[in-house]
Amino acid sequence: MVETPEHGRIEEFFDAVADIETGIVDIAQHDRYLDTGVERIGRSRIRFISQAHLAGLLAQAGLAALAWYGDWDHSPFLPASAEIIVVTGQVG
Repeated sequence: MVETPEHGRIEEFFDAVADIETGIVDIAQHDRYLDTGVERIGRSRIRFISQAHLAGLLAQAGLAALAWYGDWDHSPFLPASAEIIVVTGQVG
């Protein structure tokens, strides 16, 4: 729970359901504005894929990977990296 000058007290929580086969995660963000009784739900869908799968998608799009990073600090991509950050360019 947080309190803001603009909206008063807000309670927020998330529900997430992951499909291991597809790598897709459905997320519901629940916001309750406690001072007004208003409730809002925002929905997101994200997909987690392997580096090999991403490389294949890039190739299909006519792009080549110029660099792979494991985080936004440009650390090397490793199998245990938290992120896959790829710098791309057009093939040819």
